[in-house]
Order: sequence, then structure tokens, then C-alpha cells
Amino acid sequence: SVARGDAVRVLRRAPPPPTMKRGASQLIAGRAVASAALLLVASLDGVAGRLGELSSRRRTLVARRRQWPSRLDGTFCQDANLNFHAHVDIRDRQFESMCMPGYFQYRREIDQIARSTPRHRNVGMANFEEGLRGVLGRRGFEKATTTFEDIMYLEAQDVLALRETWTDEDTDFLRSLDSRPNAWTIGALTTENVRMLLPSRQDLMNLIANKSIAVVGAGPSIRGRRLGKEIDAYDEVVRFNNNPTLPEDTGARTTMLVVNRWVNEQARNQKLPLFDLEGEGTSDSYCFRMNRYGRFHRMLRGSPGTAGPVFMLRPVARCAMSNCIAGFTRGFMFYWMMGSLYKDAGLYGFGISSGRGHLDDHLTRRPKVAEPFMEFEHALYQRLHDLQSKKHQLALPALNVTPAFAGPRS
Repeated sequence: SVARGDAVRVLRRAPPPPTMKRGASQLIAGRAVASAALLLVASLDGVAGRLGELSSRRRTLVARRRQWPSRLDGTFCQDANLNFHAHVDIRDRQFESMCMPGYFQYRREIDQIARSTPRHRNVGMANFEEGLRGVLGRRGFEKATTTFEDIMYLEAQDVLALRETWTDEDTDFLRSLDSRPNAWTIGALTTENVRMLLPSRQDLMNLIANKSIAVVGAGPSIRGRRLGKEIDAYDEVVRFNNNPTLPEDTGARTTMLVVNRWVNEQARNQKLPLFDLEGEGTSDSYCFRMNRYGRFHRMLRGSPGTAGPVFMLRPVARCAMSNCIAGFTRGFMFYWMMGSLYKDAGLYGFGISSGRGHLDDHLTRRPKVAEPFMEFEHALYQRLHDLQSKKHQLALPALNVTPAFAGPRS
């Protein structure tokens, strides 16, 4: 019985006959091929469906593009004010295509303006570019660094639409957006008539004039800190869009507003100076605010007792910048172009202490900001704060960042 059991175990371990093994292998292979074929068919069906969906979307996009002229022909603002949130991507691409042919000419012009006007940025270092090198050379910030270097030496007076800097090319830009009579000025659309509507360089400098400024964002780093009285003690208090305020945490005063193209500031207080720093949809901003048929029309220069001045990126100046400029938040653009010119500037609600949680509204916690250069901005803020503590004068003595900035995440 033992020998028979051993024989049974041997037989069980023995391989099957060659014919039997080959038949089983063929069966298994056949089933595998059939399964693979079924999967391939299902995959191809999915791909075909996806391609059909993409093709349908492409046809829709092409049809939409055909509704808009390939070049700005004087009807842009009519369509923009009528459609508003529709066709936004098409309008933005049209603006970019209009800028591209004259980029180098526009860049030379803006550099010439920067060289010929006094500088106001509060810099104590002989070379502040060298002082920022630890941020500009950091791995992961290459694209943000290249874009920042494009604007690093520019100030608000170089890029905003002012009476002293408005050119014939800027007037032609308005004409290409809306060629209707009286769309921009009462009477002929000339450079001189447009300049009469614009704030002056002195209007801009009066806002700076050895004052202090608090730039108040909507990040959670300001929540529960009871910094309201400290913020209200600044000469100027800047807020963004329609961000809500809590007097104990954010303060109650507002002396300037920074908005994007979609915000109608008249709902809050139209007597305040307004900065529309829309980098991607600059053409929309002009159609909505400066065009006399625009949704948010308000005279840019403002009238005493009725409205404050409106500052917007000058068309040619915007065309002289990289399109990647839209990757920066308006908070950063305002601080660098305007806030860094003040004798004393403090940032509140810009902390990165909650990771990217500062992108949420500090009251509703809804996502609000998605610009890709956010981490670069905070690294730069922290570097400026560190330089300030070492008595280098580039503003930012107050930067409520808790805990300390930890750098970009990989």
C-alpha cells in the first residue's frame, strides 16, 4: 500500500502527456486571445466614442470661432458686452493674436518709458535682483522666474493707462475693439481726447507719497488673528474684488479696490480709486469699463465727489508682457507694481501656512484663486520679508505668515 501511494503521488506530480499539454496550452492561449480581442474591441469603441466627442467639440469650437472675426474689426466690444461670460477663451486668444506682431516694438517702447522716468521702488540694495536670487534660481520656479524677470524692473507708472503714457497705438487698439461713433469719446476718437479721460501720473503718485499701505487678501492666515485695528491704522487699505470683511480680523476701512474684469465695483463704493489689473482679458476690461456702452462704464479719470480714478493696464504695455503674466494673481501684480513703491507695505491674508488653503475665501471657504505661480509668489514674499528684517528696504515689514514658509512642494 505504501508503494502504491508513492506511485499515486508520483503520477500526480508527473507532467501530462505532450498532446494533452499542447491542447491545454492552446485552449488557454485561445481564451486569452479572445479576452484580449474583446478588450481591444471595447477599448476601440471607447476611443472611437471619445474621438467622436472630441470631434464634436472641435466642430462646435470651429463654428464658434467662425462667429468671431479673425482680426478685431470694430465689433469686439459689442459682442463682449452682449455675451459677457460666453466665448471668453476666443476673445482672449484674439487679444493675444493682436499683440504678437508688435511685441518687440512694444517692448522697446515700454523699456524706454522705464528708462526715462524716475524710479520709485523702495530699494536699499544696490542690486535687488541679486537679493532675490535665492528665489529666482529655485528649482521648480523656472517658468515663473522667466515671467517675473519680464516685469521685475517695471513700476505702475510704466504699465498703467495714464495721460502721459497713452499713445496712438493704444488709440488704434480701442478703435479695433469698437469703431462705433462716440463709443469711447464724445466726438472724434483721437489720442488727445482719450488722454483727457485718463488719470495722470500725478494722480498715481498722490496715492503713494510717502504713505503706508496694507494689502489685504482673503487667505485663512488672517482668520481669528484680530488684526483689524492694525490694518486700519495704515494710510491706505487695499482690498480685492468683492471679498467680505470682518472688522475684528480684516479691518473695516477700504481706500482702494483691485478687481478683475468681471467685478462691478459700483456695487461697493464708486468713489474709491480702482485698479483693474486683468492680465488675460485686458480687452474685456476696456470694453466693460471704458467703452461708453460697456456694462461697468465709468469715466477713467473720475469726477470729484462722484467717482475715483480707474487704473488699467495700458494695451500696448500689456502686449509688451509675456502672456504668462496671467499666471500671477492680481494681489501679486498690485503689490509688485504698486505696493512695493510705498515707504511701508504690509501683506495680510497672504500666508501660505495652510498649504494652498489660502486659495479659499476666508469666510465661505470656497475656492477662489487658481493661478499657477502662487507658490513662487509666496516664496518671493518671504524673501522680501527676510531682507526687510536685515534692514534691506524693499517693504514688507508686516507679513503674517505662520508658520514660516516651507518652500514649494515637489
